[in-house]
Amino acid sequence: MNNNKKTKKKTQKKKVTFNWETLERTWEDVEEDENGRLQQTNIKNTLQDLNKESLKSELRVTETIKRGMLRKIVLVVDFSKYSQELDLKPSRLVLQVKAIEKFLFEYFDQNPISQLGIVAMRNGLADCISPISSNQKSHLNVLNKEALTGGDASLQNALELSKSLLSFLPGYYSKEVVIIFLGLSTCDPGNILETIKSLKKNNIRCSIIGLNAEMFLLSHLAKSTQGIYRIATNQTEFINYLLENAIPPPNIGMRVQPSMIKMGFPRLQTNLNTLPLAFSMKEECLKSGGYPCPRCKTRSWNLPSECQTCNLMLISSPHLARLYRHLFPIQDFEKINKKSKIILKKSFINLEENIDEFFCFGCRDQIISKFQCKNCKKYFCQTCNEFIHTTLHNCPGCCSLEN
Repeated sequence: MNNNKKTKKKTQKKKVTFNWETLERTWEDVEEDENGRLQQTNIKNTLQDLNKESLKSELRVTETIKRGMLRKIVLVVDFSKYSQELDLKPSRLVLQVKAIEKFLFEYFDQNPISQLGIVAMRNGLADCISPISSNQKSHLNVLNKEALTGGDASLQNALELSKSLLSFLPGYYSKEVVIIFLGLSTCDPGNILETIKSLKKNNIRCSIIGLNAEMFLLSHLAKSTQGIYRIATNQTEFINYLLENAIPPPNIGMRVQPSMIKMGFPRLQTNLNTLPLAFSMKEECLKSGGYPCPRCKTRSWNLPSECQTCNLMLISSPHLARLYRHLFPIQDFEKINKKSKIILKKSFINLEENIDEFFCFGCRDQIISKFQCKNCKKYFCQTCNEFIHTTLHNCPGCCSLEN
């Protein structure tokens, strides 16, 4: 009996644990309130708030604003030794590559006639691993092959290389640099402040997404070039801040001169009798078909693109139609705070309110939280509201009234 009591006491002692032993990744539960003070919240609540904030940022501009439709972005990627850290699982490098893949898809979907290039920072140097083009597949292939890390990041070399890629463009282009900076220092060969002045002189907008503490140099770069400087504290914030740069920014304060731009609308040719095989310099192979340039008849195999002979911009009419969403964005729906829930009865004759207020006009499901369009007065649920403003960019109620 005494032995059994001793074993029971030992098992009871083993089960005793301290409260602090059950805590994991407590720094993710801390966020900053409106007054700048730190407060503790749940991870689920923070993720829900981040989703709401991302939706609000998408709906932020509801008026017709002058925007740069022809964009050329240089995406500066940090492949330095700081990308090997494991504070964000599985690693900062893997998170960076996955976020860039989402950004490329969103960027070319939102900007069908724009182009992008990728510059890598590593070993104190800057290298253009993918030239400026509109080929999303080539960017993804190069990004997965060239994801080699090491050394320090040189911000000045990356900015000088980006400036050389963008400075020769005409004034009607929107020239931007999006920088992913993971460290707290930069290894530069000269005075980076002079580089920032030259970027401002050439109307090159620089936006930065960081994963560490705020740096004065990066903040000064963003303010001088009218860009945005964001600090991400978790994976969701990092992806959302990067996707913010997919939307064309307003040309407020930028010296952009409006001008007429010549564009070509080629037709796809597949008949080998009228269009023989041609050699593609980029892919280094013989290819059939293609889009002959209306001016010089030089063939291209991707749209949108620039003619390799006469530099004429080659696009299709659907590309221009997809830019309508940015020129005339859909207005934000008004949220109805009154919660209405339908009560099933033998007949709907005794319902005091209109039956349309209980069902979403888009999915016809019962509404708990309602959003009303200011023009057609139709009601939508939260899911349809987000889908309309982020993907569809047209109100189904207003379109039905027009038809």
